[in-house]
Amino acid sequence: TCSGTPICEAPFPAVDEASRNTVVGISNVDLSWDIVPGQIGCQVQVLRALGTPPYQRQSFTSLGENFDSFSLNTNLFIPGVTHAWRVRCGCSSSPIVAGPFSSWITFVVPSGITLSSFPNPTKGSSTVSFSLETKDRATLEVYDLNGRVLELLFSGDVDSSTPYQFDFDGTDLSQGVYIYRLTTTKEVVNEKFIITN
Repeated sequence: TCSGTPICEAPFPAVDEASRNTVVGISNVDLSWDIVPGQIGCQVQVLRALGTPPYQRQSFTSLGENFDSFSLNTNLFIPGVTHAWRVRCGCSSSPIVAGPFSSWITFVVPSGITLSSFPNPTKGSSTVSFSLETKDRATLEVYDLNGRVLELLFSGDVDSSTPYQFDFDGTDLSQGVYIYRLTTTKEVVNEKFIITN
C-alpha cells in the first residue's frame, strides 16, 4: 500500500457511534457519520415501519472514500411511525472487508398535520380544527362508521401553518362514533368523535 494508506484487513473498524446524526426535514431525512480511515464505501440499512413491525428493510451502498452521509426522501416513510437506520463501512468489496454495523438509530417523520375536534364527546355540535405544515390541497369530511360521507365541510387550497376551523351540527345524528377525515395530496388523517344524548 501507499505510504499513509491504512492496510485493508479484518477486522475493519466500526463507525464511531457518537458521530452519527439524523436530521429530519420537510422533504429529506439526512443521515451522517464520521469517515472511517481507509474506507472505500459504506452501507446504510434502513428499517421502514409498515405501521407496526415487521419492518421493511432496505440497504443502500455507496463507494467513495469520502462517503459520510446519505439523504432519503421523506415520502419513503409513513409519518408519525418510528423508523431506524444503521451504517457500516469497509475497505474492500471483493472480498468484502467491512466493519460491524452500528447500533440502530430511530427517527420519526412528523405528519405535519394537526386535526382535532371540541367538545369530544359532544351532544351534536362541535368545532373541528386542522392545520398543515406545508401548502397543499385538502378536503375535510364527516363520515359514519359505515364509510358514508355525511357532510363535506371544506375542499380547497390550504396555506401552511394556518389554523382552519369549521363548525359541524350533528344534532340530527343518532348517538355513536363518527369520523372527521382530512385528506391531502400526501395522506389521510382521521379524528374520531362521539355523539352522546
